[in-house]
Amino acid sequence: MGMMMGIVIFLVVLTCAALFFAYYYIAKLLKTDQDTVLEAVKHLMTGKELGSYDIKLNEMQVIVSTLV
Repeated sequence: MGMMMGIVIFLVVLTCAALFFAYYYIAKLLKTDQDTVLEAVKHLMTGKELGSYDIKLNEMQVIVSTLV
């Protein structure tokens, strides 16, 4: 019984760690894309020439292409 409980606890900890790192990675990508969208809007408002913007998430590509 003790060995089985140890395996279950290990798997729960492993799953929690995987979810944490996945959340951290996606949050980092989203922040980068939000900064890029804000930069594109800033270029639009100031009249600067619009360039190529590096987008990490496909969902954000629609927003940038709509702005440009």
